[in-house]
Amino acid sequence: MSQQQMNENTLYVYAWNWFEYHAGQRMATFRFYMLFLAVLAAGFYIGVKDGYVVFAQVVAGFGAFVSLAFLILEIRNEQLVNVGRNALLYIENNEEIMQRHPGLHLLSVDRSRNPWLSYKYWFRAIYVLCLLLFVIGLLFPRIIFTDPQDEVPRFSGPRPQVIAPAPPATSPPMVEESTLVDSTTPPQEGLNETETSTKGE
Repeated sequence: MSQQQMNENTLYVYAWNWFEYHAGQRMATFRFYMLFLAVLAAGFYIGVKDGYVVFAQVVAGFGAFVSLAFLILEIRNEQLVNVGRNALLYIENNEEIMQRHPGLHLLSVDRSRNPWLSYKYWFRAIYVLCLLLFVIGLLFPRIIFTDPQDEVPRFSGPRPQVIAPAPPATSPPMVEESTLVDSTTPPQEGLNETETSTKGE
């Protein structure tokens, strides 16, 4: 192996290690952001649900700050990745390497990809979208906030039985005075003796 080939291999290893390290760091940063996003979204939801509006606003403000910070880190990580990518592209376009390996044009082919299929587009879209949502939650937390006292209570138990009203009380029927018998009146003894003497005559 010539000294020139050794230098080419050293340059290739150096460029590849640079690209691999910063590309992995970019993916790890995005995974950490997903973890932070889950925790912050859960905290904001609990604050809104339980009526702690100030707590929800603090969480939303912190979430907006974290989203902005990760967006800046994404831009920086992409710059570092592109440094390694450009170095590998330079090695691929070397005339001697192209003569020995004419089919080795991986980065050149990848440069012509659809931008909608790139990590750059989707990572930044997610960061910006979450940033806007947290800002909306900070400024207008009551958009999804409902005061429990304003809600109409819903009866979740068994339906109450409907009791029919009692019929009105009716007075007893009127009885004529001639039909009433006074049990306390003593028998008329004089009348009985008169009737007995009359029969004897």
